[in-house]
Amino acid sequence: MIQIGIPEILLISIIAILFIKPNNLVSFIQDITKFFLRFKANVENIKEEAEKTLNIEELKQDVFNEQKLKSFDNDKKN
Repeated sequence: MIQIGIPEILLISIIAILFIKPNNLVSFIQDITKFFLRFKANVENIKEEAEKTLNIEELKQDVFNEQKLKSFDNDKKN
């Protein structure tokens, strides 16, 4: 996921203060916050839909089972 640290937040804040009028700054910050929250929710929805469509959990279980079988076969040979 997107990770924004203190330096990035400070840089964005300085740019916002320079280019946005002070009386519009609060509404701008609210709009940006809403945008990022909606963006995060949409990314989560897309991720969930992709997992459902591709049956990710089933594939993970199949890979895990194959690894266990190979491990069992290797132990049996030794």
